[in-house]
Amino acid sequence: MFKELVANPDKNKIEVKSPPQYYCTEKSITDNFEKLFGFKNDVFAKILYINMAKKKNHAKIDFIRFINVFEGLCDEVQKIRNRCIFDLYDVKKQGSLDIMLLMQIFNNIDRNTLFA
Repeated sequence: MFKELVANPDKNKIEVKSPPQYYCTEKSITDNFEKLFGFKNDVFAKILYINMAKKKNHAKIDFIRFINVFEGLCDEVQKIRNRCIFDLYDVKKQGSLDIMLLMQIFNNIDRNTLFA
């Protein structure tokens, strides 16, 4: 973690101050999903959180981890983008997709989005 050195004029000491930490939680992802992606979808917000949290409950997702999840979606190669979407949907990380999850996705994700 990066730390910032701050001179304190009232004291003859130098204090070490941590910079503010920015992170997102499951609640913040769900609450802000529509602002980020243009459509409301609690199912997909949960899928994103599970992927970013690496299956840990109450994880705080930092900016780097958040960006890493979407990095493949911005690639010019269709095969890489498809793999990124598959990896997002493969919540159990077994190399296959759960039919029940696919049905939920099909019923809840707008077909005109990046994730469909």
